[in-house]
Amino acid sequence: MALTSVHTCAYLLVIAMSALSVSSAGKVVCPCKTKDGCVRPNRMKSTDKEVFIVTNGTADYRSWEWDSLTSVIATETNLNTDVMCFAHQMHKKYGFMVHLDYKAANSNSSSTTWVDSIVSRRNSSHADFVSVKLMNVLKTKDASIVQKVNKILLALKSALTPKIHYGHPIEMVCVVPWKPACYGGDCTITQDTLYHACDWIMIDPSSFEYQHEGSGCQARATVPFTMISLGVDEYASFGINEERVILGIPWHGYKYNCKDFTFRMDLSKCTLKEVKSEGSNTSHCDVAGSREMISVGELLDKHQDQLTTAYWNKAYKAPMFDHCTSNMSNCHQYWYENIHSLRLKYQYAHDFGLKGIAIYFAEDLSKSNTPANTGFTGGMWDWVLHGILQTTVKQPPPVKYHADVVAGAAIGCLLLGLVLGVLFTCLGLRHRVKKKPGAPFKRDRQVEYHDEDDDLNL
Repeated sequence: MALTSVHTCAYLLVIAMSALSVSSAGKVVCPCKTKDGCVRPNRMKSTDKEVFIVTNGTADYRSWEWDSLTSVIATETNLNTDVMCFAHQMHKKYGFMVHLDYKAANSNSSSTTWVDSIVSRRNSSHADFVSVKLMNVLKTKDASIVQKVNKILLALKSALTPKIHYGHPIEMVCVVPWKPACYGGDCTITQDTLYHACDWIMIDPSSFEYQHEGSGCQARATVPFTMISLGVDEYASFGINEERVILGIPWHGYKYNCKDFTFRMDLSKCTLKEVKSEGSNTSHCDVAGSREMISVGELLDKHQDQLTTAYWNKAYKAPMFDHCTSNMSNCHQYWYENIHSLRLKYQYAHDFGLKGIAIYFAEDLSKSNTPANTGFTGGMWDWVLHGILQTTVKQPPPVKYHADVVAGAAIGCLLLGLVLGVLFTCLGLRHRVKKKPGAPFKRDRQVEYHDEDDDLNL
């Protein structure tokens, strides 16, 4: 007991001296009205699930269902200290998102300045973690960027990790595409960089737009369910297991402007425009330029009739509907999320042991922006069902069959069938050989029996 008291006093003394020195130097001052707004929450268990909410700062954060959340991520243009203070008062973690751009990655001086600015921002905002968006640098075809990204991420990780851990070190969350980035077969940026520098990786839901490349320039679901497992499996094959993966899920939908539209009773075909690639004569699908983000609240306000008759796509496991002018001259296709599509994604994150989910964005389902509607239980927060992630898995998660496992099993079954076929054929032939044949015309020598009536001889 005495030893514990000594350690506690020493711990508090270190924190007090650290806070005093920082304040006296004028570097970090708590911007909250009360000191508890700058106190980091207790460290979660390694088995606890995370429910991130990404916010752009345009909605009333006080109306969120904070009991369903574990962490808040502010976008790069929204460093609102009030959100940080309130999150800490609710015993939730707070972090902010930054972009790693080409300029920082291509210059040693720029990379050092960039790392220092992130650390300074972390200290001034009292953030518990930093979310680094790598989408811009990982989309490049330049293989030389790999080593540069590796160097700057490891430098940032080292700078964010304090020499003395007060509770737990600063986490670094890397925002990545839905599947690992490889350059000419070189996947070291995933195996080395992301594995060592990133505590967790967060799959950006907007990255699924890459599916349009080579698969037809058509409107599709924002997050096709069939592609989630494929991407997670590929990360796992490079050493980043499921317990380090956070699945980004959009609450918003997209309105696609169809260049060409073909009506069908099941799923209409909405073809998007194509544009020339920069510095090349080849064309690519202009997904970003062909769609407009639309919140669930706007869908409820303007398209209530279409929501009740929307088509459910079995492959993508997402709802959609078409909206055209009377003369069919201008058509749009809407893809969005509802209670059924979200529940499937939450259940996947739970069943396959992912670290958690990240909701993009809090403003899409804020009560202040979403009208009351009986079809959606009076408020979108009510059917978010984050409790699925927190429940205990009573049975082992379903087995995920990789392509090589399935191929091996098929070949094994084929070989087993051939062996059994040959074995049974040999046994049948052996039985016929052992049977002794009878003498020729044996039945001809048998005495023929006649049933004669003596009365006929009269």
